Amino acid sequence: MKPAVMPRVELRNPEVDDLMGQSPAWIVRWGTLLLFVVLGSVFAVGWFIRYPDVVPARLVLLADNPPRSVIARTEGRIVRLLVREGAAVRSGQPLAYLESTTNHAEVLALMHQLDVAGRLLQQNRLAELDHLALTNYHQLGELQTIYQPFAQTYSQLQNFMTDGFYQRKMTLLQQELTDLQALHQNLLAQQTMQHRDIDLAREEYAIQQTLADQKVIAPLELKREESKHIGRQLPAQQLASALINSQLAQRAKQKELIELTKQVREQRDGFGQALNTLQSAAYAWKARYVLSAPVAGRVSWLVPLYNELSVKAGQELGQVVPTNGNGQVAFTGEMRIGQYNFGKVKTGQDVLVKLPSYPFQEYGLLVARVEAISPISTDTTFRAQVSFPNGLRTTTGHQLIARNGLVANGEIITDDTRLIEKLFYELRRLKGR
Repeated sequence: MKPAVMPRVELRNPEVDDLMGQSPAWIVRWGTLLLFVVLGSVFAVGWFIRYPDVVPARLVLLADNPPRSVIARTEGRIVRLLVREGAAVRSGQPLAYLESTTNHAEVLALMHQLDVAGRLLQQNRLAELDHLALTNYHQLGELQTIYQPFAQTYSQLQNFMTDGFYQRKMTLLQQELTDLQALHQNLLAQQTMQHRDIDLAREEYAIQQTLADQKVIAPLELKREESKHIGRQLPAQQLASALINSQLAQRAKQKELIELTKQVREQRDGFGQALNTLQSAAYAWKARYVLSAPVAGRVSWLVPLYNELSVKAGQELGQVVPTNGNGQVAFTGEMRIGQYNFGKVKTGQDVLVKLPSYPFQEYGLLVARVEAISPISTDTTFRAQVSFPNGLRTTTGHQLIARNGLVANGEIITDDTRLIEKLFYELRRLKGR
């Protein structure tokens, strides 16, 4: 029996044949490769692009040296205002005069001369005191009674030092002492030779005595030799007396030098004491009646000042803000950093500072640097100190004029992080929810 023959089944139709016979489109052929290229590009871009996080915090500008107050020490009227608002001043510079019976300019001029005199006195340059203007002050008011004894002691010292009298006398005494010392040395040399001559005479007399004992010479001849020997000893005695007189003369001259030095010291000490007394009184007067700059810097008056304005004792009239060597006020900044992202903040990082007082769109930004971070929190914030390496010059070149206590917005620029790392951190954060 023959096996059954299965009929042939036709699996394709013309439409399928047409579809299978066509080549795949480009997007189908290269789509997978393009997808990998795009993903690789995104990964590469995410790997190479790096940018920092920004930690915002409030910032307060603080002057490096705090402003020093200008305070009236006595009640009275301002008789002369010397310095206007914002002027640069030196330390100790007069700012205004308060009412006093004393001529302010005359006292200040005298004080300058007293300071110079004090330096000359310390350096023992007494002869140069004669060139100072320390006399003829007649409008010193309450200081006049203290000035008079000083002027008297100065006049005595001036007379003592006039025309180099003291120095010439000192030079002459020292020269005389030098001459006496040279004369004494000459006498000592003569004494040495005299002693040698006496020794020779003694030896000669001993020989003559031996000859007399041997009956070689007559006793009378020996007497003559003895007389010569005694005669040679007399000049030695006279020379010894001359040496004693020389020493006495030297001591007398040294005593004169000591007395002269003592006189000069007494004159110097008396003048120095009178100088110190007058200086103390003058500085006390200045503290009461002259408003002075406590430090070098710029003046900022707290109230409008003008001549004839009455002020009270203890009243704060203004402040002097210290400046640096360029005449600018040096500032630092204090930031209060919150808990969020605080761990990313490090010393040495830059801070972009925006002052509401100077809109950054017009004036630009200040660039600061984190110098120190407090390890202890206060009210859940940490204090950080920042410096301004470029001063208060902005990124657009503007030089800002700031004030102590100005508030600003700071943005701490942390370390750079890759974009792909940020995406990974974000995905991890979403997964953790």
